[in-house]
Amino acid sequence: MNRTLFLIAYHYPPENTIGAARPARFVKYLPAEGWDCEVLTAAAPSETAPQLHFVEDRTREIWEGRPSINPKASAVRKYSELALRRLLFPGTPGLTWWRCATATGIRLARESGRTPAAVLSTFPPLPTHLAGRRLARQLGVPWIADFRDPFPHLGSNSLSRLSVGTYRFLEAGVFKEAAAVILNTEAAAELYRECYPAHAHKMHVVWNGYDPEERVEPLPAPPHPRKVLAHIGTLYNGRNPVTILESLERLRAADDAGALGVEVHLTGPNFSSVDEQAVLDRCAAGGWVRVNDAMLPKAEAMRLTRQADGLLLLQPQSAIQVPGKLFECLQTGRPILSLAPKHSPIEWILERSGVRYTSLYPAEPPAETDRKLKEFLQGSWETSTPSEWFESQFNAARQAGQLAEILDRAVSHPRA
Repeated sequence: MNRTLFLIAYHYPPENTIGAARPARFVKYLPAEGWDCEVLTAAAPSETAPQLHFVEDRTREIWEGRPSINPKASAVRKYSELALRRLLFPGTPGLTWWRCATATGIRLARESGRTPAAVLSTFPPLPTHLAGRRLARQLGVPWIADFRDPFPHLGSNSLSRLSVGTYRFLEAGVFKEAAAVILNTEAAAELYRECYPAHAHKMHVVWNGYDPEERVEPLPAPPHPRKVLAHIGTLYNGRNPVTILESLERLRAADDAGALGVEVHLTGPNFSSVDEQAVLDRCAAGGWVRVNDAMLPKAEAMRLTRQADGLLLLQPQSAIQVPGKLFECLQTGRPILSLAPKHSPIEWILERSGVRYTSLYPAEPPAETDRKLKEFLQGSWETSTPSEWFESQFNAARQAGQLAEILDRAVSHPRA
């Protein structure tokens, strides 16, 4: 008989955000490893499923401009969350949602008459870990904290001292109280082992990956006069293509044939700064950059990804994280132009992937960026086959086995 895991994920399908895919893969493949999942999520399901429990975030309705269901209750939540966002957690959704998620978990356990064997929360956003810790504490079961990203204070120069101090306090509490902590890159794990050496034995790495039953195969590119370099996804938190666009501007000004024969498509919500937006606007006005800031349905976003001649991977702001988008890009076999710090986990994966790529570095001299970009544009645009290493290393079914081992150990030795 399988054990039950309460999994708290603010983002979950049918939401078309990359953060929703990781918990969904866990839920799909964990039953084969002896674990059934009950999911608590703020994402409204598109269809009824017994293991999905929708916990409404009423402040989300307010922030997204939708009508309020309960104006009085929503007003209280609105101003509470507004204060928290301004003082401590800028841009963090669901700051009052975690209490509702905790209460829902308690109710589920009471109504079923069966306590789960463990609770897993996946971050971001912050409220998932707040709910996970409280729920596990009240149910008396081990808590596993999954980090898809480190807490925001690491590497950030934009947070106030109060915000940084609060994040550090909460982060220390996670590593102290969780039975196990999961990171999604070795670089992130090393960083946290240095920060919390007393809890290093709790830390495990389960990479992001891909669902072998939902392969992202390339599609024939539609006829167009220029090659299309595409980025399908949100531009936020320093994840922007400005370095690439400025290099293309210089190459175009020098009448480089490769640069003149390519156009850039940026599709997805755009949270660029004023200066970044000015570059986007200038290039779009030149007719070789197309910007669509809509959040597309997953099927449409994947179609555009599969039809592009080449794909952009943007992670200039972090040397320790790997965007889930990388695994979608690699499955297509299309050439990849990466903008990420030197020796990052992204580059480590690309080197072994079997797919043609070029790495640009945020801090390198513009002349070197131009040289490498020119070589990329002159190279082959043929589709490659990902390596066997990639296929086995990042297969979601295999990763569910890794997670099951962590869960089994946490349940058997909760204080280890």
